[in-house]
Order: sequence, then structure tokens, then C-alpha cells
Amino acid sequence: MSEAVTEILPPPGIVDMPGATSFFGDNTPLPQWVGWAVVLGFGLLFSIITTAIVFINKHFGSKGEITSEHFK
Repeated sequence: MSEAVTEILPPPGIVDMPGATSFFGDNTPLPQWVGWAVVLGFGLLFSIITTAIVFINKHFGSKGEITSEHFK
């Protein structure tokens, strides 16, 4: 009886490259500044939205002042 040996292969495109620091090699899909712009842009956008919601709730909400009692 002979047993079939199944070899586990990586997905196509992924090869063992000694010393490689990135899957894409030196050709990255986007420049580094795009990554920073996305991270900082989304952070700024969500902080502005959150601040606007708090101000809107403060002026138009049923309770004008938010204290620790608000979170019970």
C-alpha cells in the first residue's frame, strides 16, 4: 500500500522569497502618503462628526447639560 502525500501549497503568487520584506516587493500598490492621508482623514472626519453630534444634542436635545448622571 502506498499513501499519497499531499503537499500544501501557498496560494498563487505567494512564493518564499528569503529576505523579502513585503509581498509586493519594491512595487507597492499605493504610495505611503496615501495611507497616512486615509488614516488622518478618517480620524479627522469622525472627530468632526462626533463633535457636531454632541453640539447638536446639547442645543436641541431634551437635556441641555450632560453630566455623569446622564450615563446611568
